[in-house]
Amino acid sequence: MMVQAMIIYYGLVGILNFTPVTAGLIIVSINTGAYLTEVMKKGITTIDYGQKEAAYSLGLSGFKTFVFVILPQAIKNQMASIGNEFVINIKDTSVLNVIGCAEMFFVLKTSAANDYHYLETMLVGALIYLILTLSVTKILSIIDKKLGAPKIEILSSN
Repeated sequence: MMVQAMIIYYGLVGILNFTPVTAGLIIVSINTGAYLTEVMKKGITTIDYGQKEAAYSLGLSGFKTFVFVILPQAIKNQMASIGNEFVINIKDTSVLNVIGCAEMFFVLKTSAANDYHYLETMLVGALIYLILTLSVTKILSIIDKKLGAPKIEILSSN
């Protein structure tokens, strides 16, 4: 993501006149879109071909089969991976400081340098990241329950 940020911001700044925040939003969108595309591709390929055949036998078109049969099952099966991508996305925004985007860690570091209270400042930053990730995790858990995705217990090897 850091290399993408430098290429998009410094490579296109003369052509498109991006601000660091605009470039950051574009970079995060492209990066997240690429990862979520792969997650959804995997989710779609895991759906049994019999589902598609059953939808066709009921008279659904290819588009309706995809939208009403394949896609809901793929989203339901990949909710954990989608959630992981959103949590990772929160943490990955810290690399945007290479293009001058004032993200949270950069602001915290600058603030700590002014009064030499590094521990307290970084603890506040850690608390903010914790609140953000717990909030996203809780929202995704609620969506997961609404979808009725099965819970898979991963057993320890011990």
